[in-house]
Amino acid sequence: MIRLDAVAGTLDALVDEATWRSREPASISARQADGNAHGLGRDLFGGMRRSVLTAEEGACTWLQAGGGPHEPA
Repeated sequence: MIRLDAVAGTLDALVDEATWRSREPASISARQADGNAHGLGRDLFGGMRRSVLTAEEGACTWLQAGGGPHEPA
């Protein structure tokens, strides 16, 4: 079981230490990762991920890099 506390900003696994340490981390192969990149909606937003500005620039996807709303691109 897990506990998510949005107020405190914590996510806790409610298991004893021995159980937690005995778990094997999940992994994914490069082939599986590539297969998961398409067909689940991610491909619909690929163009946005490629063209999004930085957070400091407003993280907009419709403006060209280097040009803000009041600056020429």
